[in-house]
Amino acid sequence: MRRFGLLFVLMFLEFAIWGAWLPVAGSYFQGGTPVGLGLSGMQMGILFALMPACSIFMSPIFGNLADRVINAEKLMAVLHLLSACALLGLSRQTTFAGTFTFLLIHCLLFSPTVALANAVVLHHLDDPVKQFGNIRVAGTIGWMVSLWILSGLRSIRTIQISGDLFVIAAILSVILGVVCLFVPKVPPAKSAANRYAFGKAMQLMKNPNFMMLMVFSLVICTQFDFFYMFTPGYLTAPSLDVLKRYLPESYVQSGFAGLGIAPAKVSFYMSLAQVSEVVMMLSLPYFLKGLGYRWTIYLGVIAWFLRFVIYVFFTSVAATVISIMLHGFCIACFLVGGSLYVAGVASVDIRSSAQALYAIVTFGFGRVIGAILGGYIESINTSSLPAQISIPGIGSIDKLVNWQAIFVIPTGITFACVLVFPFVFRPKQNEITVLA
Repeated sequence: MRRFGLLFVLMFLEFAIWGAWLPVAGSYFQGGTPVGLGLSGMQMGILFALMPACSIFMSPIFGNLADRVINAEKLMAVLHLLSACALLGLSRQTTFAGTFTFLLIHCLLFSPTVALANAVVLHHLDDPVKQFGNIRVAGTIGWMVSLWILSGLRSIRTIQISGDLFVIAAILSVILGVVCLFVPKVPPAKSAANRYAFGKAMQLMKNPNFMMLMVFSLVICTQFDFFYMFTPGYLTAPSLDVLKRYLPESYVQSGFAGLGIAPAKVSFYMSLAQVSEVVMMLSLPYFLKGLGYRWTIYLGVIAWFLRFVIYVFFTSVAATVISIMLHGFCIACFLVGGSLYVAGVASVDIRSSAQALYAIVTFGFGRVIGAILGGYIESINTSSLPAQISIPGIGSIDKLVNWQAIFVIPTGITFACVLVFPFVFRPKQNEITVLA
């Protein structure tokens, strides 16, 4: 029971660190000073690309270290304690150059820890298919709680402090670094015949189903940051009625309309994604048992598509809440279901490296492409106003973003995935040798 509790806390803090800043980073990076940085869409895209870019290089390095050289939990302790220093430095930055530098350092240190955390948890579970969801849900709760803490602190202060999202993440990172010292040990497989575990994990690509999962994971995850980069801005952008009231008719188009939600409430609305994720994580073992990997993962693909369809065609708070809550299906069915499939086809001596490979494809290459693409798409769909306009309850705006044009891109890409995925990903039960 103590072991289960420590693993639960580990996963809680791992995602609480990320959840403290990622969901609201878009509005912080582009928000006006003094509480924001006032960056451009392209600059924001570059910053969002740092974490996945670092994951591409750091995940295989530390995955191999965990499989062959040093305990995974010890690696996590060192990485998180160092990362906390970078986050504190990041909270003090007011320029793009400074923000880029400290965020890069944090991402280099944090990016390999997600795959390591999965490997640590999977190593200590007797029945991963049934038990992993019960542990992984702690990450979802942690993400949600850190958002609520941030929202609560902002609501009780009359003046918002710039960088508060990174200060909270730094404190959580220190706590997790200490917790990792008490987590049950995950020793490396030093006796393994193949010295380079990541090279052996790459051989899984010879499995056609594994290859197809990697391809579709890459494509789907290019759309990941379209949700996190643009949802906060879309939530707080002036509604169509407000635009008509304050702007000349020539500037008013339905695509520019947002929902007009107060910025202080953004954290709450974004946390609804984690509410649904909690439910889906707890339900995942039943989906896998009843539907199998193929249809469970496909359900996640459909959810990705429906989420963006709603953004494009239904501009209302109620519809957007439904869209946000589809996030639970996206994460649990597609990403976590995929992670369990990867664990199932990988042998124990390359489990950390197999998870690192999956992280490289999903949170590495996929999100790098998506973040840069998202920044570019926003820049070509942003119109500057001739003068700054003050709108009560929203603040001053000097530009308009065509949200509908932005969200059409992920809608089309995910629709193509919906049409093709079930015909090319057809895993057989005898493939799942480890978790069967």
